[in-house]
Amino acid sequence: MRLWSSRMVCGLVFALVLCLVGPGLTPTAAKTILEVHDWKGNDVGAIRDWLEANKASFEAKYPDVEVQYTFADSGSQGLITRIASGTAPDVAFASVSFARDLYDAGAIRSLNPYIEKSPHVMENLIPVHLPFTSANGAQFGIPVTLTASALVYNKDMFSEAGLATDPQAMKSWDDFEAFSEKLTRFNNSGEVVRAALQQSMHIQSFSSWLNSNGASFFNEDYTGAGFDNDQGEETLTYLRDIQEKIGMLPGFQPNFFGGTAAMMYYETYGIGAPGMANIENPGVTSVPVGPSGTKRGSIAWSNMYTIPTDSPKPDLAWKFIEHVSGFEASLRQLSVMGGIPFTPRQDVYQTDDWRNYLAQRPILQELLDVIQVAGPWPFRRYGELSPQVTPLLRDVMASTLAPRIAAEQAAEVMARILRD
Repeated sequence: MRLWSSRMVCGLVFALVLCLVGPGLTPTAAKTILEVHDWKGNDVGAIRDWLEANKASFEAKYPDVEVQYTFADSGSQGLITRIASGTAPDVAFASVSFARDLYDAGAIRSLNPYIEKSPHVMENLIPVHLPFTSANGAQFGIPVTLTASALVYNKDMFSEAGLATDPQAMKSWDDFEAFSEKLTRFNNSGEVVRAALQQSMHIQSFSSWLNSNGASFFNEDYTGAGFDNDQGEETLTYLRDIQEKIGMLPGFQPNFFGGTAAMMYYETYGIGAPGMANIENPGVTSVPVGPSGTKRGSIAWSNMYTIPTDSPKPDLAWKFIEHVSGFEASLRQLSVMGGIPFTPRQDVYQTDDWRNYLAQRPILQELLDVIQVAGPWPFRRYGELSPQVTPLLRDVMASTLAPRIAAEQAAEVMARILRD
C-alpha cells in the first residue's frame, strides 16, 4: 500500500482545523499564563472578589495573558517549598511576617530595576510601609494593603461616665489611667463587671505602647531590641501596674463586643467585623503619649506583592504588580472589599469615594491620624520572636518577672535570633 505523502497529511490536518474552528476563522493562540501565588483565606469572600476584579482588569489590558491564582496554606512554607523545588510562581503575595526573611534568604528579588523605570509606583505610597518592604536600599515588595493597631472605644460608655468622646481627649498615659478608673465597673461584692480595656499582652500590643513612649520594638537597624532601656522598663511597669485599675484581673475576661469592656486594642482591618455591629456608637484612636514620648502610638503593617528570584516571567510579573498597586485598582479595593484592609495609597484618601465611604463609617475618621503616628509592626523573624518574647512580657503582667529583667532577657533572645 502506498504511503501517504506529507502534502496529503498537511491537507487533511488543515481541513480538520477548518472544521473545528469554522470557515473564515483561524486557531486562537494559547494565552501566556501568569501564576500569582497567594494563601488560603484570601480565596474566599470579599478578598477573592477583589482578586478576581484585578484579574479581569489586568486581562482586559493584556488580552494575551491569563492570570491564574494558586492558594497555599498560610505562612511562608508553601512558597518556600515551591521555590526550593524549582517551581517558583511568577508573582508571590507575601505577608509582613515573612517577606523580609524571604528577601534575606535570597528567595525574592529586589524590584529596584523595575522601580527605576516606573518610579510612579512608589510616589503615592504612605511611607510607613518602608521598614518591612525594603532592606539595605533594596525595595523587595510593593504594598497593596495597610493595617494599623488602634484603641477602639464605646462612646456611649464614655458619655455615661462623664468623659469626652473626642479621639484626642486622652492625651497622655495619665489621662488614660484617669479615664480607665471611671470606665471600670464593679458589683456590690467588689467583682469586676466591666473593664476599661480588653487587651492581650503580646509583642504587637507591647510595640504600640512602646511607640507612644519614645521607644520601639526593634533598634534602628532592626538587628536587635529597642526596648532594653529606661523607656522599655517604664512601659512594662506601667502596663503591669495599671491592670488592677482598669479591670484586667485574673478570672475576668473582658469582652468589648459583649459590653464588658469600654475599650479594646484592635486592628483596623477588623473594624468591619460582625461584632462591631453590636456597638452603636464606636470610636477609634491611637495610644496616648507616654511620659518619655513625644507623640501618640500605634503600629502599622502591609502585605505586599513580590517577585521570586526564580520567577519564570519577572517582567510580566512586574506589569501585574504595577497594575494592581495602581490608583484604579486601589479605588476598586475600596468599593469591592469595603475598604478593609485599607490601601497604602495616599491619593485614594483624597477622593470623593473615600469621603463617601467615611460618611457611612464615621468610626474611621481618625484612621489616617492613627496610621501617621504608627511605627513598624514586629516583622523581622516574627514566627520565632513572638513565641519566645511574649511569655516574658506576660510574666511581667503576672508580677513573676521584673520589667527590667524581662526587657534584658527579651533583648538577649532577639539578638540571638536576629543574628542567626
